[in-house]
Amino acid sequence: LLHQENELVKYINTLLDCGIPPTLRLTRNLAENMVKTPLGKNWLPRFIERHPNELHSLYLNTFDLTQKRADNYHCLELYFKLVSQSKLVVFRLKST
Repeated sequence: LLHQENELVKYINTLLDCGIPPTLRLTRNLAENMVKTPLGKNWLPRFIERHPNELHSLYLNTFDLTQKRADNYHCLELYFKLVSQSKLVVFRLKST
């Protein structure tokens, strides 16, 4: 199992080198294809915790709880209400 995880880490870093961001879903799919069985719901966060120094991707970092709490309907509704009430200045630029 350790060998498979090391291979997965190498593959993820290869994707990063190619400019392909390894999302959580992609990483999970890659791992499930390697072991040919569904993984548990906590496997991915634990995998990331086991390889903090080898994985160099911000895409694999889990959401900060504060960020998740801030992303709710009421905050977004207030934001768009304030934006709609503000007077936006439109600049009409002409090419010379």
